[in-house]
Amino acid sequence: MAIDRNFGPAFGSGVVVASVTTTSASSAVGVNNQNIVVTNTGATNAVFVRTGLSGVVATTADYIVQPNAQVNISKPLDHTHVAYVTGTSTSSAHIIAGDGF
Repeated sequence: MAIDRNFGPAFGSGVVVASVTTTSASSAVGVNNQNIVVTNTGATNAVFVRTGLSGVVATTADYIVQPNAQVNISKPLDHTHVAYVTGTSTSSAHIIAGDGF
């Protein structure tokens, strides 16, 4: 039996990150939600992401989001932040919390 549960975004909770750089930064998003969708809106550079609590740091060893790609990542309910970084140059991203796949 397949479970079909589409992603239900937490409307109004999206975060636009205009400049993801080689220095890790983070945004508060997703408290009490089990998923986040990350869209790498940049055309040339990958973005690496990690969920966690305030102060979380992303590295290039974390989850990769290829340029012009979108991923749905599950996370613990108590994770309040998403950290992001590029391996080279800059990119941009959109992050929104929600539930489902």
